[in-house]
Amino acid sequence: MGFSAKWRDWVALILSASSSRVSLNGIEGERIDHRRGLRQGDPLSPYLFILAMDPLHRLLKIATDEGHLSELADRSARFRCSLDADDAAIFIKPSRQDVDSLILILNGFGGATSLQVNLQKSSVLPISCDAYLGMPLTVSRLRKVHLQYLIDRIKARLASWKKKLLSAGGRRELVLSVLSSMPIYVMTALKIPKQIIQEIDKARRKFLWDGGDEFHGGKCKVNWQRVCRPIKYGGLGVSNLTKMGRALHLRWLWYEWTFPDKPWIGMPTPCDEQDAELFAASTTVTIGDSRKALFWESPWVSSSPLKTMAPNLYRHARRKKRTVANALQDNKWINDIRHNLTSMLVTEFFKPEEDGRVVDGWRGEAAVGSGGDGAAGEATVPEAEVKVEELGVDAAGEESRRRGEVRVAIAMD
Repeated sequence: MGFSAKWRDWVALILSASSSRVSLNGIEGERIDHRRGLRQGDPLSPYLFILAMDPLHRLLKIATDEGHLSELADRSARFRCSLDADDAAIFIKPSRQDVDSLILILNGFGGATSLQVNLQKSSVLPISCDAYLGMPLTVSRLRKVHLQYLIDRIKARLASWKKKLLSAGGRRELVLSVLSSMPIYVMTALKIPKQIIQEIDKARRKFLWDGGDEFHGGKCKVNWQRVCRPIKYGGLGVSNLTKMGRALHLRWLWYEWTFPDKPWIGMPTPCDEQDAELFAASTTVTIGDSRKALFWESPWVSSSPLKTMAPNLYRHARRKKRTVANALQDNKWINDIRHNLTSMLVTEFFKPEEDGRVVDGWRGEAAVGSGGDGAAGEATVPEAEVKVEELGVDAAGEESRRRGEVRVAIAMD
């Protein structure tokens, strides 16, 4: 790995100097020298783990390049091995050659590092497994049955509370801190069906206004839409799950800009077209080398992207995914729309030319920044949720198409 002998001696000294004692009835026993290994909670542990497992990634890559392992079918997949603590998930083609090659690689890696693989405790799972890290996995459209467990967990939590002993304010706090936070993990990675959101809202509404088993609409003091408004707008501050989901999805779009080297870049995300339009309406793009900003879809000319400023021209363009640098090189964007021009298209054609930055305003490196007063990276998901409320984006996201001029800070930390 290229580390000097002195650095290796330092690490060996740290490992050999650790010790522990057994406490019996408050009396500590003799010192036990470990000689090797790390103590629990040692911050050095993850670094050494990464150094030890990096050769395994390299061995798998070499085996793939030499044809011993079949290439992964998905072109966007960058890593064959996924590691979590002492568990490893390795993706291979279900063929005899790949399995035999993998066993040889693991045995060789274990002999060199003493990290032996227990094949008796290992298992083979089909790629279309039901769940991973608590998330339902399906190749078809996500349905209510896939997330029924989430509703069951919320109902189980409600059943354990002494509802009649809680005040209205206490029930509100539980709705805010517990019931509204339980679906966040799933909503960050998935686009939850409306039926699931309606079931969760039904449970939250029932507990908030009544707290008992018998509930009807007459017990609601105000309608649910007003309950879900921020306090400064006259609501109770209860999260609107639909808008909170959009705020969580904006995080993916933000990370695509700020961390382009993340392993999942290029793979599908839970963001839909309305999320992308809301992101475009909520950020400004500072043009640098123009290799990241999209010519038609990024708001780099003004507060709105070019596809909003010139919708007919956008639909007429042959290449809609050009970057700014690629589109401006030799005026390729003009060649994309040169065919079958009409008077309406010609009128829209001159709109981008009115801004001088189209011609000569790109230098340095590309960057994306939040609009408004916040600096990039300072806003949080709750703040983004409030901004979604301010934009007036409904469940269908229609308002994001009409209010592109609003500047909103949506950078996620």
